[in-house]
Amino acid sequence: ELFPNQLAYVHGNVSDGSHKATWQEMYDRVTKFSSGLKRFANLQPGDVVSIIAPNTPAMLECHMAIPGSGAILHSIN
Repeated sequence: ELFPNQLAYVHGNVSDGSHKATWQEMYDRVTKFSSGLKRFANLQPGDVVSIIAPNTPAMLECHMAIPGSGAILHSIN
């Protein structure tokens, strides 16, 4: 809420077209992801979701969206 237009992350080499997002973009993606997990995966509070992924923006979003849905994140990387 304080810095919605500030960069949340930059992934990759800036010179070759890295992926980057602001905190507002990150919030929007995480909120949609969290909502989708509850709606389509029928996650319930306390369910455990395991993720196997490298340290990428997708893993960062998982670290926010899965707990945001009420589930427990089990990160394997």
